[in-house]
Amino acid sequence: MDSVKFGYPESQPPVIPHQPVPPPSYTVAGPSYPPPPPPPGLVSHIPPTSAQNGQRVVTIGTTRFGPYPQNVICPTCNEQVITLTSRKSGLLAWLVSIGCCVVGCVFGCCLIPFYTDITLDVEHSCPRCARKLGINRKIEFN
Repeated sequence: MDSVKFGYPESQPPVIPHQPVPPPSYTVAGPSYPPPPPPPGLVSHIPPTSAQNGQRVVTIGTTRFGPYPQNVICPTCNEQVITLTSRKSGLLAWLVSIGCCVVGCVFGCCLIPFYTDITLDVEHSCPRCARKLGINRKIEFN
């Protein structure tokens, strides 16, 4: 193929070796402050681990359980597991059932809320130690 046809000379241009440039340092001048305390109500579900230089690393946070199995660390057996879920009748199922009875659906229709996933609470448990880890409630009653 004729390279002159495309506007390139016959010889290759000289190759210049790439010289890496070190990144700039990002040091912050001034006093260092400790991290702020966690907001009230947050619970650590992950056990503290020791890091190098004797520092402790603690992950703080709440686990909000949803309607599907989740990947969590069980506080009892300290294993990373995917939770087992089971459906339980909760406050919403009972309220919808009572509402059906009030409207006039007393011939078995009032039992439908106890068999639909929309109205049932979801209980999460550990597959290894069978400990109850949490529950996803449709309606909270305190």
